[in-house]
Amino acid sequence: MITIGNPIFDSVFKFFLADDTAARILLSALIKKKVTKLETRKNEFTQKGDDGEISVMRIDFGAHILTHDDEGNEVDRLIIIELQKAWVNYEVPRFRRYLGHNYIASENIFHDTNDDRDYGLPIIAVYILNHRVGNLTEPVTYLNRKYMDYDGNELKTGVPDKFGESLSHDCIIVQVPLLSDKIRNRAEKILQVFNQKFSVNKKGFKMQFDDSLTEGDSEMQKIVNRLSMVFTDDHTTELMIAENEEYQEHLEHIAAKKQLAEQKEKLAEQKEKLAEQNAILLAKEQELAQNKRQLAEADALLSASIKMLASAGIPNEQIAKNLNISVEKVEKLLAS
Repeated sequence: MITIGNPIFDSVFKFFLADDTAARILLSALIKKKVTKLETRKNEFTQKGDDGEISVMRIDFGAHILTHDDEGNEVDRLIIIELQKAWVNYEVPRFRRYLGHNYIASENIFHDTNDDRDYGLPIIAVYILNHRVGNLTEPVTYLNRKYMDYDGNELKTGVPDKFGESLSHDCIIVQVPLLSDKIRNRAEKILQVFNQKFSVNKKGFKMQFDDSLTEGDSEMQKIVNRLSMVFTDDHTTELMIAENEEYQEHLEHIAAKKQLAEQKEKLAEQKEKLAEQNAILLAKEQELAQNKRQLAEADALLSASIKMLASAGIPNEQIAKNLNISVEKVEKLLAS
């Protein structure tokens, strides 16, 4: 085991990507093309959520990659890689706003002398998320565009097109919680440095990384070496400690909000139950009142009948017998 910084922390992530070699190795593994040169754009951005918690860090790169033209020749191509890392669950609209910035940024526009027009550099958006996304079950998911004709056949000539590339983009989604021991490809191996199973004391900024993953892999060794160096940088170490404290406060805040929400939900349930009980009680009271009215009406009718029979000279005993009531009730109703 080797101690490394946890790159899910913004301070470590920034330190990690400040090394050109480590950044090129990570990005090459993710986009599955060799990144030969990186130009770090001056738009590093850290966004806090509405409650003040750390939410996302964005670092953009101008990346030179090796690709092939229509004739199969290897060519150098400049693209924009927008790399965003979210520490906690984050709102999609904000991701869209960051992406929109790169679409309109003048530094991402180039002039093509062949047709004397301006175009946008191709963009690949990479999201490294410390949470699950919907029902996606892959740790690394690729959303890649294709040029198709009306019948759904993929076009092989004239692509990629500068106009199409200017107005659309590919996307890579990394779900850190889905990283597992079963490494199936290069990206999943490189991303093991984000695997939180190596984290010390849960959510800590230190990781005890399995150095056997670096055996015979010089690129993996370079990444691990870079992350192990983070503790020699006093400024970054201070930031890590402060960030960890902030994150623990965030966890406490989230726990308090959850507890408050549960209490509110419980109170709402109690109010609903009380309302139901009150409704039942009211229904019973209404039923009782109706029974009393019906009883009073019956007594009035009975009293009228008794008085009519008594006025006809029929004895009380005979009236009681005919109406199947007691003589005492007959006398009581006659006296009322």
